[in-house]
Amino acid sequence: MIYITLNYTDSTTETVQGHADTRHGRFGLRHLLEKKQLSRLESAEVQADEHELEVLLAHFQNLPRCNNRVQLWHGEFARFIVNNLP
Repeated sequence: MIYITLNYTDSTTETVQGHADTRHGRFGLRHLLEKKQLSRLESAEVQADEHELEVLLAHFQNLPRCNNRVQLWHGEFARFIVNNLP
């Protein structure tokens, strides 16, 4: 599962969650994220595990990571993922 928390400049927060299509190496979240007002995005947090983590790490090969089953990204790394999610 992947969880994306979006924190906006007006102090509102939204969470989007979904699964990866491991056959095609992408997420079904792009259409949801396109409807969000990412220009107002102040910060983001991305958490992924299992198949979703595998897809993220395959797509974004230079992301910092540790050997945990669940990965969590904050700051610029999370914003980069949100803006470039496959």
